[in-house]
Amino acid sequence: MIAGQGASIARTLQSAAAQARSGPVAGYVIYTCSYTPNSAGIGCLYRLCDELNRLGYPSYMTGGLETAPHLNAPLVTTEAARQLCSSGYIAIYPETIPGNPLEARCVVRWVLNRPGLLGGDEVYDDSELVYYYSEAFLPYVQNRIAGKLYMPTIDEQIFYCDDNDLSRRSLECFYIGKSQWQDGLIDRDRVFEITRETPAKRELGKLFRASRVLYCFDNSTILIYEALLCGCPVVVIPDGTQSKADYAQLELGIDGIAWGLEEASDKPVDVEGLRARYRKVEEQFEQQLVAMIEHSQQTAVQRSAITLVRPPAPSLGKRIWTRCRTTWAATRNAGKTVERTIRRGRKRLMRRLLGDRTGKPLPWEEAEHFFCEETDLSKRSLECFYLGQAEGFDGSLERDRVFEITPDMSGAQLGKLLRASRVLYTTERETLLIRRAQSCGCQVELLRGNSPMRARRRKTLQRAEAR
Repeated sequence: MIAGQGASIARTLQSAAAQARSGPVAGYVIYTCSYTPNSAGIGCLYRLCDELNRLGYPSYMTGGLETAPHLNAPLVTTEAARQLCSSGYIAIYPETIPGNPLEARCVVRWVLNRPGLLGGDEVYDDSELVYYYSEAFLPYVQNRIAGKLYMPTIDEQIFYCDDNDLSRRSLECFYIGKSQWQDGLIDRDRVFEITRETPAKRELGKLFRASRVLYCFDNSTILIYEALLCGCPVVVIPDGTQSKADYAQLELGIDGIAWGLEEASDKPVDVEGLRARYRKVEEQFEQQLVAMIEHSQQTAVQRSAITLVRPPAPSLGKRIWTRCRTTWAATRNAGKTVERTIRRGRKRLMRRLLGDRTGKPLPWEEAEHFFCEETDLSKRSLECFYLGQAEGFDGSLERDRVFEITPDMSGAQLGKLLRASRVLYTTERETLLIRRAQSCGCQVELLRGNSPMRARRRKTLQRAEAR
């Protein structure tokens, strides 16, 4: 964001927040499930809690077991949340939560998708303040609208474009998400699959910057614009949940989006135009947030006497039970981590000494997945690395720029990646992966790795020097 615009927005927020807090102030309780990094809708709810706390309105999350560690979104039990709402707190529900489970006197309904599509009611109580997320969902909301709250959630440090030339990209991807696979449209054996779990969010930007197209079966996902910001065109496969007319109403536009395979083209994405629209919706969100706060605060004052309270302290028995449950969960997770580490180490050792005699092939032992289709490396832009047993690289390799290959990746997926890669960096000098990469026409560069013992020795020396 431009510095002058950011300062102006900050002043506007501070002024509006101060004006809203001149009278009684109600807090907020947001009801949803546990935080999921790869779900934009859930991420919006947790970020909303963080924004409200930042502006001075005490806010909490409830309904889940895990919160976002990087946000100020504290969790409370549903029982504590219900007591907060009885004292005048405002409940915020997404469209997937039916009714008013917290029995709040003032309810804000944030419609993040078509009502009823992913669960919840299709029509809400007339007393609720209904805010819709996008113009694409507005025609399906049957209640009286209180306002709009479109929250931009894309991390531009991950999703950006450094080269818009599609001729230098050879990878093709597809994403099913909340939708279903449709046969006969694309060759699944040729196109790399993105799921809600893999690759990790930090790796997606690298993948999209090397991709010439994303086939998206999910018609309502922020992944579409994350790909576009990386210069990757998107082909939306209609699944009946959205229409082309709905897409025409999207806040970030439809440039670079093809509605069905018949509209697909090799035209580059206008990334700068998309970034300009993204700046605009960021500014609009700040204004929409202030308007929502003012409206909900006024409604809360009208409907109840506001008594600002903190979450009630749990009883001694509950505190003991919570501490035991937390300790047990931490111990279980630590045990799983140790067990997983031992199991992986044992497998690596057995495969190195005896080979894999279990009958289950290693991902890169499936030779049929590794072949070359394009020898011209100028048409490839992806770079990959494989650590193996090392903890890192000795050298200047920028890990934020290269895609990480993990041992759990299937041979089919790995072959697609290597055919789109111009170089593979690795510390493993005897791994079969080197020959597989060469079979795909991918160059290999051997690097010196940081072994666990070398890393521990270096940390010991650093601590000694610090003394």
